[in-house]
Amino acid sequence: MTAPDRPDDLPLEQSLLRSRMLEDAPDAVIERAMGIFEPRARPRVVQPEPAGLLTRLAAVLSFDSALAAPQALGLRSGATTTRQILFSADGRDVDLRIRPATAGAAQRWRISGQVLGPDLSGTARLVGPDRDIEVPWSELAEFGFDDVCEGTWVIGLRTSAWELELPPIHVPAGP
Repeated sequence: MTAPDRPDDLPLEQSLLRSRMLEDAPDAVIERAMGIFEPRARPRVVQPEPAGLLTRLAAVLSFDSALAAPQALGLRSGATTTRQILFSADGRDVDLRIRPATAGAAQRWRISGQVLGPDLSGTARLVGPDRDIEVPWSELAEFGFDDVCEGTWVIGLRTSAWELELPPIHVPAGP
């Protein structure tokens, strides 16, 4: 019996290499597939408002540390006298902190905050039992009010394009 001739390895190797190469999908198919997925943050086109008109935004409470159950915060969270409140409004977040400024019988508080969003400048207004004051934001969109007494306070934020009034905030008599 005779052995069959060995086939040449070169055609077999070329055939295997060709089978491993992937062809690109047609451009139309790639574009259609990419169109299925929406980007996470789509650039928002801001229409210029007519001069003198402001858009009034509504804020939604996202988080209030005074309402969080102690067991939900975990073991690392100790008792704190600082209250954090987070509001959301039209692509912006407003982070407020209320902390004691003085101790004793006449407890005073400091209310500070920051507007997290695309806005660079604006003002914050605090209206309450003993004052009505307006302060400009810092370059980081931060603002603060010192020597705040107990009572119900309203904070308003304003830029050249919009205004926002946060829901009333109750500041207690003591921590």
